[in-house]
Amino acid sequence: MTATASPLKLLAALLVGCGQLPAATFSQPDANALPDLFVWSDTCNVHVLRDGDAALLINLGDGGVLEHLAEIGVKRVEWVLFTDHHREQTQGASKLGPWRERGTKVAAPDVERALFERPLDFRKMNVNLGDAFTIHGASYVRPPIQAIPLDRSFKTNDTFVWRGHEFACMDTRGSSPGGMTYLFSVPDRSVHADLASGISSDARLPTATAPSRLKRPAHRAPGLYPSSRKLAFSGDVMLDGSKMHTWFDTEWDYGFAAGIRALRQSVARLAASEIAWLLPSHGPPVRAPRTQLRQYANKLERLEKVYMRGYDPEGGSVAYQDKVSKPTVVSNIWQVSPHLFKFKRSNFWPNFSLILSDNGHALLSDCGLLDERMLDAALDGMRTNFGLKAIDAIVVSHMHGDHFLEAPYLREKWGAQIWALDRMVDKMEHPEWFDYAAPIQAYGKKSPDGTRIKGVRVDRAFKSGESFVWEGKKFTIDWMPGQTEFALCLHGEIDGRKVAFTGDNIFGDPEDTKQTGHEAMVAHNSAILEEGYIHGAEYLKRLKPDLLMGGHSFVMDRPTKFIERYRRWSYQMRNAFRALSSEKDYRYWFDPFWVRAEPYRSTALAGGGVELKLEIRNFLSRTQTHRIEIHTPPGLAAEPRVLEGRLAAASRGKFPFRITVATDAKPGVKLIAFDIIRDGVRQGELFDAMIEVQPGRSD
Repeated sequence: MTATASPLKLLAALLVGCGQLPAATFSQPDANALPDLFVWSDTCNVHVLRDGDAALLINLGDGGVLEHLAEIGVKRVEWVLFTDHHREQTQGASKLGPWRERGTKVAAPDVERALFERPLDFRKMNVNLGDAFTIHGASYVRPPIQAIPLDRSFKTNDTFVWRGHEFACMDTRGSSPGGMTYLFSVPDRSVHADLASGISSDARLPTATAPSRLKRPAHRAPGLYPSSRKLAFSGDVMLDGSKMHTWFDTEWDYGFAAGIRALRQSVARLAASEIAWLLPSHGPPVRAPRTQLRQYANKLERLEKVYMRGYDPEGGSVAYQDKVSKPTVVSNIWQVSPHLFKFKRSNFWPNFSLILSDNGHALLSDCGLLDERMLDAALDGMRTNFGLKAIDAIVVSHMHGDHFLEAPYLREKWGAQIWALDRMVDKMEHPEWFDYAAPIQAYGKKSPDGTRIKGVRVDRAFKSGESFVWEGKKFTIDWMPGQTEFALCLHGEIDGRKVAFTGDNIFGDPEDTKQTGHEAMVAHNSAILEEGYIHGAEYLKRLKPDLLMGGHSFVMDRPTKFIERYRRWSYQMRNAFRALSSEKDYRYWFDPFWVRAEPYRSTALAGGGVELKLEIRNFLSRTQTHRIEIHTPPGLAAEPRVLEGRLAAASRGKFPFRITVATDAKPGVKLIAFDIIRDGVRQGELFDAMIEVQPGRSD
């Protein structure tokens, strides 16, 4: 800060240093050509179209704009049009009450109507793989914490007319499953009407500017306006610089790129339109955006190519599992080497590898996606034909439920212990505490007593690098992330070869030079590349295994060159993400968990409360400030309501708070949201947590 800095700038810098923001003001993309278009920015850009003393708003942000509309001569808000359901666009809807009583109406895309009006339908205490708008149970939508009733919903190609101004409703899903762009043409006649009756202003108005100080525009020379200028109120389709607002909003499936493809189609539609201004929900407006849209389309195309799984899950890999194993006399059991077995048959993808000692004891890597009658038959066959006597333990490769669904069954029937890495234990025992993809309860598996399995107890937790001796052989368990942060590699020498059990981190045919081996790239797995695939690839390069035993029956022989392709891919993936990231450090843009409640799901009695912690990450090599308001629906309150502080470089912090529940709170699931200011930048209600209110006890 120089000595000549203005007092206003000094105050702004001080507020930013404290994690707070200076007061917002109105701005205008083009005050001369578009005198009745204003932008108010808080949690998002709120675009205000003025007609006399009335206005139409595109999105609402935190609702603060409503208190300042008089500064630009607006007395009435006749419509609020939402581009999508995201909380940064909608979180101020509760402030609309008095305005709605005076006639304000609300509209949104029809595809997302349920997200506005029934948001709690999309937050469940007991998740299933097929839940709407989830990735194997992990939600990728971010609905408001309270319902927002709509007066109208728009379908693709609908036309909406407000005071003679026509809006075309364009499907631009991708950043949101039903995202919509409102195309607004400004013809000459509208301009001249504005000149005759409108109020203009400078490009930026101080907050305190009164309507009486605003001047009407001077006469403009003929021909200043083109015959039509098309404005695109585009939500989060693209930000200035050909950037994407967040990655995690576009991640719709388990590594098959549905969201990316939808976004590419939306970008192509916008690029084909004659747009003078792209007016996104975040960041500055984009004038004449066609060049940026084309650049963005190219980035998305490159991303999709590197993002898609590094093997062919729909074609060749349906038949391919390995070229190593041989069939045995036991149905469905194949032998990889004298002491190593797996399941195999066409189009069958269980998680099961068995190491058999000379004295008949077995050690398993994973056990899931198997019919228990088939499992019993196979193990009986192993007992009869290969001398199986006991299953000592099952080493679970990672947190996903399909890798240990049958582990409790084998513990009950064979006395097998369940082993895991220490950082996996709480995700296996209490998956409801988290919002990660593919938790065990999402599979609907039932225990012998008929109750749904909601978690599995771990008998032994290993630290990374810890070794053990089993049947005279040394094995080591290391942290090996990739598809998810919460994963391990079990490795040791079997039949004279170094064998590594790698779970779902690497799949494919090592002899196919086109394959890069990576599995699904899913942020909702907690899969930041530096603590995911990049780390895992570098680990395997150092380990130099002779044989990889992957999840879902994949066996990969002589994998050295395959691992190198896998390693190169991991850095290419990061480069593709960085090229699109709207954040300087892409991890804030990628990770849906850099602020998260612990536990994510909890219960509380009416009249009681529940203790939680908010974990916050700092990815930077410097101190980070934060100010986070905890927003609650009626009947709930947070103590404290605001969490404010600093985090040291490259660190995590956990901050306790309590949710109290009113005695008259209605039972059911409630959402709380975290309104984030990080390093002076308003993020809005990016993340949430669930509280299930249960009836209190009558005294």
